[in-house]
Amino acid sequence: MASIQLKVAKRDAQNTKVQDVRREGNIPGVYYINGTESVPITSNFKDLKPIVFTSLTNVVELDIDGEESRKCILKEVKFDPITDEILHFDLMGLTPGNRIVVNIPITLVGQSIGVRNGGILNHVLRKVKVRCYPKDLVETIEVDISKLKIGKLIKLDEIDLGELEVVVKGNAVIAGVSRPRVASASASLDMDDDDDDSIGEEGAVAEGGEEAASE
Repeated sequence: MASIQLKVAKRDAQNTKVQDVRREGNIPGVYYINGTESVPITSNFKDLKPIVFTSLTNVVELDIDGEESRKCILKEVKFDPITDEILHFDLMGLTPGNRIVVNIPITLVGQSIGVRNGGILNHVLRKVKVRCYPKDLVETIEVDISKLKIGKLIKLDEIDLGELEVVVKGNAVIAGVSRPRVASASASLDMDDDDDDSIGEEGAVAEGGEEAASE
């Protein structure tokens, strides 16, 4: 998977207040890895932007004051509730032999048969929390919906996730195609009323949901 370079500077957390860091136009953060002491750092908004504002999971090649590069991922970011400015960010170091828990986005690929026949696509589950080794990290989980018909669903347990282990178990719905609000007679014939895995006319998913497997 692709990686993003990020250069940061160490921050004197004991003698420098985070408010002062922000007044200087920088963003306070911390780098940590299990079993070691965390390192307070600072970054500017321009360098941090491609890491924070993306739907993909990226490995960050972190350069702290020119030291040897460290692989990590963005674990948490805090925003100002009023201005949406970045207040703080956490970077978690990656160790090859240790598994991590991370949210991976789900991307739907292809155009479904149901949509081509006039149905409405509902993308329900947009990310899933998984446990994996760093070498098995992916930017996104691609789900092919090209064969998805009107009234049908794709569920999480139907997808081959490889080495990714879902943390929160549950038969969550990833996506489905519902009938349009004003369905033609021919479109109605495509709907199997005896199928439990169906979506109603209002586009509501019959079971499951994003809460079932993501934060």
